[in-house]
Amino acid sequence: MESFCQKDCHICPRREALGCMGCRPKYDAPGYPGCDIAQCCKAKGHANCGTCQFSGTCDKLSRRDAMPDEKPRNLRRAAELKDRQITRAAFLGRWLWALFWLIFPSGLGAIVLTEPVLNLFPDLLWVGIGLQIMTVLCSCGIQLVISRYSRHFRNGVWFALPSYCVLLPFLFLSLETKGHVIAALLLCALSVFLSMLSIRQQIAGYKEILAGIDDALVKKYSRLQSSFQWCLGIAIVSMIALPILQMIMPLFILALAVCVYWSAVLTIILLIHLYRTAKTFREYRPEN
Repeated sequence: MESFCQKDCHICPRREALGCMGCRPKYDAPGYPGCDIAQCCKAKGHANCGTCQFSGTCDKLSRRDAMPDEKPRNLRRAAELKDRQITRAAFLGRWLWALFWLIFPSGLGAIVLTEPVLNLFPDLLWVGIGLQIMTVLCSCGIQLVISRYSRHFRNGVWFALPSYCVLLPFLFLSLETKGHVIAALLLCALSVFLSMLSIRQQIAGYKEILAGIDDALVKKYSRLQSSFQWCLGIAIVSMIALPILQMIMPLFILALAVCVYWSAVLTIILLIHLYRTAKTFREYRPEN
């Protein structure tokens, strides 16, 4: 039985690969769409492609003949893409989960370094500093590992390390004289500024790896990024205006305190988003 494409449907070796149902007896049946070749022949009034003057250069025919060869290749590419997506999700889920759980040693170190705890247990100073250093190094290491999927994580590390290096002198600086007070506040403002730049890069990295996977979470990161930019602006203004604000030191301290506490609140929100991001990748299954 000859078809519109001039192939015998009973012996055509490509029929099964193309999923062809045979067009001649079924084309006029209700609900049967037919292929693009059948539609073309009917539209132009041809009995088959052989009566068409453009059959020798017809793109529809050549594309149709190439489909059986393309189909296995497309299936293979789709399978490879799916495998890469699964591998990527498992990799990111594992490391982001570890990054989230660093909150506990970091929080413990921060508690140990508070004034009430150090007044009671002064020997814990180095324990707290050690916990903070260990947490920072582990966090930076994890970000460098996952930076293979977004360069923003690597950029964040280059801001994070200097921010903590600046913060260490602040911990040991005496606040007994006015000069030391100004220096300590300047170091604190600089550390907050660098930390904000680091977090901004991290958020950009989370948005990049989540694109196309969880757009709702990407939007939440975008709103959080805007809030951090406001906090970053306050830190910049505080550092620039420090010589002027020496005469009204309470105003500078207030601006810096607002920046620090606002940053702390936003960091908590970021940790919640990080938990959801890690969970998203740990539970990710690509669509078939």
